[in-house]
Amino acid sequence: MDEKIVNILLDLLNESKITNQKFDSIDKRFESLDKRLEKLEKHAIKTNAAIGELRISVMRLADELLRVHEIDNRLRKVENKVFNIAS
Repeated sequence: MDEKIVNILLDLLNESKITNQKFDSIDKRFESLDKRLEKLEKHAIKTNAAIGELRISVMRLADELLRVHEIDNRLRKVENKVFNIAS
C-alpha cells in the first residue's frame, strides 16, 4: 500500500516537473512577445508622428498650389491685356 502511494507521489512529482517546464517555456515566449510588442508600439508612435508631419506637408503643398494657380490666372489676364488677346 505504501509503495503505491509513493509511486503515485513520484508520478505526480514528474508531472509537476513537466508542467513547470511548460510554464517556463510559456513564460519565455511571453517575455519575447512582450519585447516585440514594445518595439511595435514604439514604431507605431514614430509612424504616427511621421504621418502627422506628412499631412501637414501635404496641406502646405495644397496651399502653395492654390497660390500658384491664382498667380497663373492673374498672369494670364495681364498677358491677354498686353498682347490684346480676345477672351
